[in-house]
Amino acid sequence: MKALFALLTLVWLLSGCAFPTELFFEPPPVGQPGEATPRFPTPTFTVLPSITPPPPTQLPCAYVWATKDLPDETALVQEALQKAGLGLVEVTLNAYGENCVDTQNKKVVSFATLQTDFYFNVPVNDLNDLNELGNWTAQILEVVRQFPPGKIPGSNPGQCGLTFQTIESETVLRFPSEVGLRALDAGLSGAALYTTLRP
Repeated sequence: MKALFALLTLVWLLSGCAFPTELFFEPPPVGQPGEATPRFPTPTFTVLPSITPPPPTQLPCAYVWATKDLPDETALVQEALQKAGLGLVEVTLNAYGENCVDTQNKKVVSFATLQTDFYFNVPVNDLNDLNELGNWTAQILEVVRQFPPGKIPGSNPGQCGLTFQTIESETVLRFPSEVGLRALDAGLSGAALYTTLRP
C-alpha cells in the first residue's frame, strides 16, 4: 500500500501539476474588457466679473461766469419789503456763479451758485437829497439782513445795487452787501451812509 501511494505521488509530480499561485498571492482586480483606467476630472476655474463698477465718465467741462434768475427768492424779498413799509421799492434777485458747458456739444450741463445779488428800484423825490437817499439805503439794508447766505443761494455775500429814480433821471449806488451792513452797524445813516457806500 505504501508503495502504491509513493508511486502515485511520483506520477503526479512528473505530470507537471503545480499548486495554483492565487492561493498564495491576492489577485489583481478584474475589470470589464476595454474599461479605461478611471481619471479624476481636471479642476476648472471661472473668472467672475468685478463687483466694483467702473468710474463714471467725466464730461469735458468748460466753466463760464453766468447769472441766473431767482423768481422764488425775489418774491420772498418783495414780501419782506412790503412788511417793512417799502412797498414802492421793486427788487430782483440774481444768482451769480459758473455754468458748466459741455465742450463736445456746447450745452450747459449745470450751474453752480457763488452768491446772490440784490437789485432794487427806488422811487425818490430828489436825487440831490443825500439824506433821503441814505435813509432809503438804511431801510433796504435792514431787509437784506434777513436773507444771509444759506437762506438764499450761494455761500458768499452778494452785491447790492440800488437805482434811485425820479421822473427825469436816475442814479445807481452799488456796493457789497456785507460792506453796507457793517456801515449800518457802525451807526451810519442818512447822507453819511450814502457817501460812505458811494464809490
